[in-house]
Amino acid sequence: MAFLYINSNSKRVILLSFVLLFLLLLSVFYLFQNRFIYQTSRLEKNYRFDFKAPFEEVWLKTSDGENIQGLFFPASEEKGVVLYLHGNRGHLQRWGAIHDDFLKNQYSLFVIDYRGYGKSSGKPTEQGLYQDALSAYQWLEKQYAPENIAIYGRSLGSGVAAWLAAEAPQSKMLLLETPYDRLPNVISYRYSPLLRPLIRSTFPSDTYLEKVECPVYIFAATEDQIVPFFLAERLATRHLAEDHFFAIEGAHHKNIREFKEYHFWLGEVLK
Repeated sequence: MAFLYINSNSKRVILLSFVLLFLLLLSVFYLFQNRFIYQTSRLEKNYRFDFKAPFEEVWLKTSDGENIQGLFFPASEEKGVVLYLHGNRGHLQRWGAIHDDFLKNQYSLFVIDYRGYGKSSGKPTEQGLYQDALSAYQWLEKQYAPENIAIYGRSLGSGVAAWLAAEAPQSKMLLLETPYDRLPNVISYRYSPLLRPLIRSTFPSDTYLEKVECPVYIFAATEDQIVPFFLAERLATRHLAEDHFFAIEGAHHKNIREFKEYHFWLGEVLK
């Protein structure tokens, strides 16, 4: 029987090659992490949105000069308005489709595309998304009292929503769907803990919730493989009343809206 013999020099070369490859992969992640975290999709400026409900296209100017697009869906009988901050993928044609969840509960809806998404200008960053959300909230404040504005954040947008609610303490409520305590914990869970110190966008929702004064509600998917359930549970344990945490049994990250339990509890919260 023949045996493959590898001498010590060859072993060192192989080991060094693996180390260099690993360092290269870390470098690529560090340099291009924004493309990984913010998976933008663009729309042509002349793109025409198509929804069943009436809506208004809105343009916002941020404090740092970006042009942010939003869609406003008015409710016929209105209890208030929801500012919806979406996840890290898609654009307003996708996210505007959730309008019926809120209109049927007699809440108007204002949903925006962050910088770099859809028709909005610029490139996304953590601080940039905060500014986009603040511009949207300030636009709503011209029409609504803060106590009639509910802030809703989904997935990546949950961190943006937590920041905004800390900045706008008189808001009616904060609703978080499939949230996390800190974004690096999501990436660490899905890929590798070794990436944690390289991540520049942190979205520390746990810190922000310490400053939030309005009621907070969480909708979490028990089978979530993108933002694991235990991160939402950890966030809730530290910051929520027990009856403000809704575990949607069997739901995954992308299909929570397909479950009757989600719509039931959303309707209860928005009463």
